Amino acid sequence: MNTLFKLKERGTSIPTELMAGVMTFLTMVYIVIVNPGILSKAGMDFHGVFIATVLASIVATLIMGLFANYPIVIAPGMLSLTSFRYMLLDAIPSSLKHAITAGIGLFITFIGLQNAKIIVASPATLLTLGNLREPMTSLTIVGLIVSLVLMAY
Repeated sequence: MNTLFKLKERGTSIPTELMAGVMTFLTMVYIVIVNPGILSKAGMDFHGVFIATVLASIVATLIMGLFANYPIVIAPGMLSLTSFRYMLLDAIPSSLKHAITAGIGLFITFIGLQNAKIIVASPATLLTLGNLREPMTSLTIVGLIVSLVLMAY
């Protein structure tokens, strides 16, 4: 492994690379669901797009790792082959880009907290704290704590 990937030369080890690979997978696996979800709303078969996304990610990542010798994950994305993406990004002011990023992050957080039943609907206050003793809610809280600890180190 060391001769193929030059691990010592790059100042890393197999356990470090395995942990980095697991973390990268957990960070990028959302695209396997999001990509088919978006394209299925446009009429494409969800399962077909799912398989295509997985296979494209595997092949591209293996090529990047084995031939380019870079530990970078490659996955399909929307508008990545056209210059329209760059024209669109250049037309948006920087402050608006930051606001959109923060808004999307808060929205995803809100959906996650709702799905985990940490926050639930309430007729009196619109939202209220859910039952923290439910197994799914407890597991989510433990997962958040583990994530915070891992981010600290």
